[in-house]
Amino acid sequence: MECLRLILIEQVRQFYDKLEYNQEVFNKAYYDLEYFFFYESVPTVAIALLVNFESDVELLDITNELRIRKMNFKQRGEFLDQFDGSRAEVTHLLLFRYIVEFDFPVQKLFGPINIDHPDEPLVDPQETMNKLKTALRLFKPGYTTIRCLKEHYLINIPFMSNFR
Repeated sequence: MECLRLILIEQVRQFYDKLEYNQEVFNKAYYDLEYFFFYESVPTVAIALLVNFESDVELLDITNELRIRKMNFKQRGEFLDQFDGSRAEVTHLLLFRYIVEFDFPVQKLFGPINIDHPDEPLVDPQETMNKLKTALRLFKPGYTTIRCLKEHYLINIPFMSNFR
């Protein structure tokens, strides 16, 4: 019942924006629900601010799962929500221009967990970000670091927040 409620809430939210039924919203909500029920993991993205990084390109794909991209307005707003709101913090955030994104699966954990032999290796996004930070420090001039790591699911999951 909760799953159906999730689909309907998103449809109603979109309806009031445009005053019409949106088939794309329904299809996305149904796809997310289907994905959640039939796959063993949940697609997740870790996003962090990249400090003291400059580039001539908007997007730099390092691997299929790891990329550096120029921050857009929406992402900047999401990071602003994490700060305490002080003028120094907000001013500091406005100086950041790039973010790091890392896509990884999070295994759904239902029932007993076999720690000795997990079906899927657990991915630590912080470890991946630290390796990238080390590589950037070796190959780019200046002191580059990563700040404010946050993670969220790429699909809407019933009973759960989108943030990990």
